[in-house]
Amino acid sequence: AGVTMMTRLWLVALVSLLCIQSLLASPLGVHPNEAGKYSGDSFKCGAVSIKSSQINDNYCDCADGSDEPGTNACANSKFWCVNRGYIGKYVFSSFVNDGICDCCDGSDETNGPKACENTCMSVGSAHRKKMYEDLKRFREGAAIKQKWIEYAKENRGTGGVSIQAEKEAVELLNQQHEALKTQVDNLKDALKKARKLIEEADKAKERIDDNSDSNGFEFDDEDDGDKDDAEKELSLQDRFSIFQEAHGKTPQELVDEHNRLKRERDDLRSKLNDAEGKLKSAEKLQALNFGPDDAYFYLYEKTFELRHPQYTYTLRPFSEVKQAHTTIGEYEGWSDDTFTTQLYKRGQRCWGIGERETSVKYECGSETKIIAIDEPSPCVYAMTVETPAACNIEAIHKVLQELGLSEEKLKEEFEKTNGLFNWVW
Repeated sequence: AGVTMMTRLWLVALVSLLCIQSLLASPLGVHPNEAGKYSGDSFKCGAVSIKSSQINDNYCDCADGSDEPGTNACANSKFWCVNRGYIGKYVFSSFVNDGICDCCDGSDETNGPKACENTCMSVGSAHRKKMYEDLKRFREGAAIKQKWIEYAKENRGTGGVSIQAEKEAVELLNQQHEALKTQVDNLKDALKKARKLIEEADKAKERIDDNSDSNGFEFDDEDDGDKDDAEKELSLQDRFSIFQEAHGKTPQELVDEHNRLKRERDDLRSKLNDAEGKLKSAEKLQALNFGPDDAYFYLYEKTFELRHPQYTYTLRPFSEVKQAHTTIGEYEGWSDDTFTTQLYKRGQRCWGIGERETSVKYECGSETKIIAIDEPSPCVYAMTVETPAACNIEAIHKVLQELGLSEEKLKEEFEKTNGLFNWVW
């Protein structure tokens, strides 16, 4: 509260001086990632080798201009604005010392006709605030991601299924099913005769007088149009006896056995289907790539929705994407080895266009949710999903490096919201 304007300006000047001093670790205009090329007593550019003292000496020694990143001597060179506290960027080296402030830290005009004030801390305040909020979200997501990685270590495998054991189970069930199927097929001819005898016996019983002492099998069947001569000479009771001698069972017992075998066969078919499905799922799970450390495994077989004004969009990672009841893509794989975008193809056809397809881009977040869906061209969709699985703390550190701030420094500035640091945010 008691800080004077002069003190504030002094602090700004001090920050600017510290920023310029930190640049001295590498030649002016060099991106931090390129600093290693400029270390040592000499510098190479193609077949040319020069002394390190010739870097930024205002004379173009290299054809690519790489020896003069901090001067305007080479027309094809680039100058890196560190812009500590904001966003680093490249400008053409021809802009260096031209009297125009192109970098917010003023580093492009260190020897020019005009001195530039370092405005990065003020112009970058909103950006740094967003970066800190992003950093908090990234850190939360990264912590969750680590738990997911541990979960994958314990559960990834093949879903607790031994593929070899499941293959053996499928083979055994298939053999048992085929054996029962053969038994059922072998009973077809006998079954036909048994059903015919039972049908004849039922008809005979209907014709018996209620008071008759006959057992229903001692008289000749009047309906003998379908019988051969030998059958016509035999009574129904005789034919029952002959059938039982031939098959070891009465006609009804054989029908009952056939029905039992059919039930067992159908039960085995059901078990076989389940085992084959289990094996297929395990083999599919084994083949899927869930990214580094299987971080995306936690999303497998889960469902996420986004209610849109027109449709509800549904994502089942590693399976499919739907627009209401329309499939707009089946899982194809990752677009590349960065593991940030998945491709879903072979969706339902669009009239006159072809199959629908969707790209799903994953971004870091503290929870998994669909945050956007777009249709950049007819029947081609682009979905954006936030998830802890996509969190990469190294990425935010890279941005912090470009900001010229450590995570601790950014947090320190963010949390100081009174007194002389009010101007930061």
